[in-house]
Parts: sequence; C-alpha cells; structure tokens
Amino acid sequence: RDHLVGLVGSEMCIRDRYNLAIAYQLRIRGEGADNLEQAINHYEQAQEVYTREAYPEQWAACQHNLANAYHFRIRGERADNLEQAIHHHEQALEVRTHEDYPERWAISQYNLAFAYYDRIRGERADNLERAIQHCEQAQEVYSREAYPGQWAACQHNLAVDYQERIRGVRADNLEKAIHHYDQALEIDTLLRSPASFRKTKHQLGNLYFGATRWAEALKALKEAIGADQVLLASAYTETGRQTEVAQTARIYVDAAYALLKLDRAGEALAQLEQGKTRLLTQALALNEVDLSLLPAAQQDSLHPLRETLRALDAEMRLPADTPARRNERALADLLSQTRTDLNEAIEAVRATHPEFMPEGLRLSEILALIPSGGVLVAPVVTLHGSAIFVVPAGTQSVTLDHVLWVEAFKHADLQRLLRGPAEAPQWGGWLGAYFNARTEGHAWFDAIETTGQVLWDRMLAPLVGRLTALHAKHVLLMPQGGLGLLPLHAAWREVDGKRRYFLDDFPVTYVPSAYALSVSQERLRDEHRHEHTLFAMVNPTEDLAFAPAEGEQVSRLFGEHNSHVPVSYT
Repeated sequence: RDHLVGLVGSEMCIRDRYNLAIAYQLRIRGEGADNLEQAINHYEQAQEVYTREAYPEQWAACQHNLANAYHFRIRGERADNLEQAIHHHEQALEVRTHEDYPERWAISQYNLAFAYYDRIRGERADNLERAIQHCEQAQEVYSREAYPGQWAACQHNLAVDYQERIRGVRADNLEKAIHHYDQALEIDTLLRSPASFRKTKHQLGNLYFGATRWAEALKALKEAIGADQVLLASAYTETGRQTEVAQTARIYVDAAYALLKLDRAGEALAQLEQGKTRLLTQALALNEVDLSLLPAAQQDSLHPLRETLRALDAEMRLPADTPARRNERALADLLSQTRTDLNEAIEAVRATHPEFMPEGLRLSEILALIPSGGVLVAPVVTLHGSAIFVVPAGTQSVTLDHVLWVEAFKHADLQRLLRGPAEAPQWGGWLGAYFNARTEGHAWFDAIETTGQVLWDRMLAPLVGRLTALHAKHVLLMPQGGLGLLPLHAAWREVDGKRRYFLDDFPVTYVPSAYALSVSQERLRDEHRHEHTLFAMVNPTEDLAFAPAEGEQVSRLFGEHNSHVPVSYT
C-alpha cells in the first residue's frame, strides 16, 4: 500500500516543541524507535498548550501527527499502537470536517483507511469494510482532476482492499480490484511513475496469478518486468540498483510459471534465467554493471541523464503548490524524454560493451552450457505449486516434456521450512536453527536432518526418478529464491536400512545462473592458459575432522602437472 500522506504543520506560528516533534518524526539519524518515542512525547506536551478549545487547528494537527507516529511505532504492542492511531485520526476528524477543512479531512480519511487495513484487533472483514469506506470518502475531495496523484493512490489502495475483501461475492470483488488497479494505472504510467507502475502491475499480476488466469497474469508481470528494467537503468546509486532488484525477485519466477502453464516452456526457462541474472548482476558484482568501470566517454553519456532523471523524479514528488515546481504535464513530458534518451544511451553502450547490465543468456546459449552427461535442474516454487526443469545435455528445444510438476510443494511449504510454522512465537525453521547454531548446536543438527528428509519427501524423490531414467552423470542445480538457502544435495531417504543422500546418487554443481556459469567458465579457460600453484594449510581439529580429505580433493583439481602443490597436514 502507498505511504501515509505527509505530516501536517500549523499555518500559524507553532511553538518549538511542536516543531521538535515533527523533526524527530522525520529524523533519519539515530534509532528509529527512539525518534518516534521522542516525537510522541513532544506532541503530547505540545497539547498542554494546544488544547482543542483554545487552538482547535493545532490540536487537530497534533492528533493527526500522533496517529501517524503510533501507526509506525516500533515499541509497544503493534495491536495497541494501531488502536491509538485510529483513535487519534478520529479525534482529528472532529475538527477537520469536510466543510471547514476539506483537504485535511481527506488526508485523515485516507490515513484512517490505511490504519483500518493494518488493524489487528476486531474482525478482519469489518476492518476491510471500514478501509474501503474511508478510502472512498477521501475521494470526495481527491478527485482525478484536482489531485491526480492522491486519486491514483486511493484507486490503488481500493484495489488492494477489494482483492482481500471477505464480504461480498469473490468474483465481483476481484473485478472491482482489477477496475481500481486499471484506474490507478491511468495516472501512474510507466513514464510518469515507473515505481508505482511496477508495483501496481505486479499486484495486478498477483491477482490474475492467484485466479489462475495465466495469460492476463503473464501480461501484467511482463509489464512489471519492463518497469523493473527502467528503474534499474535509472537508479542513481549502487544501493538503489540493489533495492530495485530486490523488489522484483518473485516477478520473474511467477512469470516463468505462467509461461509453463501456457505451454511455452522454452520461454519460461529463458525468463527464469533473465531474473537470476538480474539478481546476480548485483549480488556477485559482475563488474560491468557499475558506471565507473565503463570508458570515460560512455560514462559521460549516461551519468548526466541519470542525474537529470533523479532530479525530475524528486521534483515530481513535491507537493503541487511547492514554489518553483513545474506543473505535472511539463514534468511528465520531461521525464518521458529523459527516460527515452537514457534507454537509447544504454543500448548504445551495450552495443560495444554487451556485459553492461546483462539480461541473461538466450535459450540456445543456456542449453549449450550443459556438459555431456549432465542435466540442468531448475526448480520453480509458487503459491500454486512447483515445477522443475529437467533438461539433459544435447537438448535443442525445451518443451513440457522437460518439466516435472510437483504441485503439492507450494511457496507456503517453502516458507515453513525456512522460518518454521506461521503460528510459531519465534523465528524457527532452517534459518532460525542456523542463526542459533552456536548456542543451540543440537537444534541445528536436528534441522539438517529434518529439512533433508522433508526435501526428499516433498520434492527430490520424483526428481531422482527422472534423473535415473536419463542416466544423468552430473547435475547442474539452479535453485530459485529461498530454495537456494536449503541443502538440496543433502535430501535423504532410507535405503536398505541406511541413509542415502541425493549427493550419493548424483554429483551436484550449484549454478547461480546460466550467465554466471558462462562467465565462470570463460574465466576458468583464461586461467588455464597460465600455470597456477595452490598453497594450502590444512589443520584438522575435532570440529574439522574432514579437513584433510577436503584438502586432498581440492589439490586434485590442479591436475598432475601441478603435482608439486604443497599441502601441509598439521
């Protein structure tokens, strides 16, 4: 959902304590929890002077800002804080009436809708009805003509409310949600507001995906991916680029699954690779993504456009009555032209520097990477279930014959493995055991055993059957998302009374993405043109009982021509 509408200051001279409260609420430095506590404290003290009777406008402004502070308060019980937020918004509305203060009334209605959407207490069905009611009331002032940005935000939030609505006919609610998403997109276009466009298209895609309307889901998700590419290109800092990538990790997975459901398996694998490459371009810092590594002339063509885009975007976000702010039409035109110029400049750079902002390999290039006797295994986990690409070497085109459906294993099952049951009071599962391994070693070993067994039962057992039929000698394993945090190679079952692991049947190479594999292979070929020497010191201890065996295996990778490799066991 969209952020709360901004804080409100009095139009009259306000005492320092009230301004100090606003400053703490907006403060970036320091602990966020402490800053909000300070803000709440100063607002409450300001009301000792700004009483409802003597200063009704200032009192209402304090109530409004207190509501926002409680909504985002970190300390205290979340349920209590949201009740306080609702209370203070309702207090503010006793002064901020539609007749006397229409714009401020609309702000409070909008934020009250947000508070009811997040509310924990009360019936969820009732809270959603209240959220819809207050959002619709806000639109009595926030018309499309007078307040296009706020109108679009209301449309977006109404879409989310109807998408989750419990009352009414489900099909009717979904159609209303689609209608409101479409309305929001008439204002939040790709050129005017790519971040809002991407978010709305993603949520619209999720709606269609949940309803198994695959073609419509794919269209919306593809458009969200297009916006992702615009945002990544225009992100001003490395942190910004990583943020944009993190926002869209699941879009690629869901788009690939929708393609599979539409019997477009080859496109699905290429789509999956594109998403993996986008993530790994950041996570592995594959050099050319950074402007500083480009030749000076190419930096000069991109850097000013990124700066201009950032400045225009910041100006667009300013309130309409900000002095020197250009009107929305002029800003939208400038944003559109600058984005077009930036995209053209990026394509010109990539023509001579193809690894700049790579988008992933083509399907034929992916298939060419699978070694003789090897099989590429790429699982996809969604809310509807899982599919596993099982593609052997020599494959020329990917079809549904190369897909193993495991629809009983869903995204919720993966989350339970990673984090434990949703109702658990503390973070558990694989990740909880891992982070507590130093203090609770037994829990970590229990998690390894339990997780490996569940992975076999829920996902790996049918895969082994397929790999055995293909006579696989080597598995290139390319897991997606949270699945990459789990030890798939350690999935196990009992055979003749003994535990047998996936790794006992097939050698496994984890592949972050086909692009990363391609880059690694190329670098390895370059390194093999020169002689290298491995120096290793292996110190076996009680905690590292297998260190000598590991050291011996590593030394063998250097071949007989490096038999002089010194490995010391002490």
